[in-house]
Amino acid sequence: MFSPARKAAQAVTLHKALEHHANLEPIKIGLPSHCSVEDLYRELANTHTAKNLDVLEHLLILCACLQDSARLSREKGDNTYIQKLSIWISQAILPDSGVIAQSDIASEQAAAVAEAIEIAKHIGCYGLKSLELLEALDASGASTVSPQILLPCVVYSSRDTWVSPETRKLARSRLANHEEQISSREFIVDFLLQTFIRPLFSKSRPATVTSAGRKAMPSSEPPKRFAVDAEKNNKPWKYEQVYAVALLEWAIEKSTEDLIAQSWNLFIPPILTLLDDGSTSIRVRGLALLTTFLPKFSAKLLQQTGLGPVFEDAIHPTLLFLPSLTPIEESLQLLPAAYTALAALCDARFAATGDSERVKFLDKIVRHGILPGYLHSSESLAIIQVLVHELSNVVSRLGVYSVKHLKDILSVLSAILENPFSTLDLLRTSIKTLEIIILNSWPRIGESAHRLVILKSLVICWTNVKSTKDIILSSELVKVGRLFVRVVTKEDEAGIKGQVELLAKADSSLQPLFYS
Repeated sequence: MFSPARKAAQAVTLHKALEHHANLEPIKIGLPSHCSVEDLYRELANTHTAKNLDVLEHLLILCACLQDSARLSREKGDNTYIQKLSIWISQAILPDSGVIAQSDIASEQAAAVAEAIEIAKHIGCYGLKSLELLEALDASGASTVSPQILLPCVVYSSRDTWVSPETRKLARSRLANHEEQISSREFIVDFLLQTFIRPLFSKSRPATVTSAGRKAMPSSEPPKRFAVDAEKNNKPWKYEQVYAVALLEWAIEKSTEDLIAQSWNLFIPPILTLLDDGSTSIRVRGLALLTTFLPKFSAKLLQQTGLGPVFEDAIHPTLLFLPSLTPIEESLQLLPAAYTALAALCDARFAATGDSERVKFLDKIVRHGILPGYLHSSESLAIIQVLVHELSNVVSRLGVYSVKHLKDILSVLSAILENPFSTLDLLRTSIKTLEIIILNSWPRIGESAHRLVILKSLVICWTNVKSTKDIILSSELVKVGRLFVRVVTKEDEAGIKGQVELLAKADSSLQPLFYS
């Protein structure tokens, strides 16, 4: 019945399916004049095929037939076959491992991955269109659908490389039509987390937590040897069901604080597994997931479960993923994600600004992350800019307690501000950070040693910036220079006034930097 249609579909996919951003239209030739939903199921869905191109061809035919109501013969038992077709589609359109590029792949393998991604985009698009058309045909009047049928909608609502904008829009539209069902505990916890995600992550759970998601007791066992085969067997979420991370992301975003409080143990092992993975892309997603998760996880639960230090220990190693041991492109992805996750953990664990444990937590970020990172990557201006930006965030949280780091921080900032080769973006970030330092460490800013370092840095930076004729940067520098004078004046008006006047006499162009 569908042989001519298959040939037409093959002709379409042969020419367009592998083209980047190619638009595939449902086939219009070779279709049978009449067919039933049962015919569609028996001829298209009841055929076992492992090839994605075959699946795409079947979906093109299916979508074309469902869109043409005059061609479709309705029968009494349609609802049964509508359900069967929907289940088949929901399974067939899930992306496989072909869409994920493994590290160090050869060029021909990279081409195969690119091809698989393009095919997956089309499969997702026509699969979701077909599901939508089938749902419109369903005469049962059911308010809910099988969660298995909604699963690909969750998968294709993500921003993964194998999801096209059109497919994402379709997926989110279908999910919106079932908002009450997908927001329920039954769907998020019982179906997604318990039935699907938990088994996939069970073998790769880090030793730092128990199977129940609580902090594990320290073990004296030697570390397990790494084996590629074992890695693939233990991580089906990474090498087989490659959409599992997208499902976990969606579940966390959709979950309320109450739902997480009741089912937190189902979230913890997968998140820590992602943070422990050697792949940069997965680790970055794990850090982003944790950042989303922590505001919904109460400080009381963090304390009771002992997971605060576990998360901290899981994040901190990423702060030292620096060039040249780590490619700079990967460092620029990892570092902001790691520092953002630590900031979220700080806010979730500690309520009071002056809490000694909170201060200790933030001190560790400066001493074990930012300062060593700067010393190790002092030749990489892009990395330094990230670190200086994160330094401003940590100082803002430390407040007046940042004074203990003032000497080291000023050493970093002065080296940047006095460097004629610093980029404008790096200078802008450093000037903003200096402003935050002045506002938070004001009790010590006026001390002679610190004052002279800042004065020197401002003057040299002002001289260098003038040659760039960057008005915005100059105005930002003026803002900080005048703020500095106002802060120090409160402690030593005569001293700072005398020093600034000496500078202005030596170079009159410095006057606007400190006074209006």
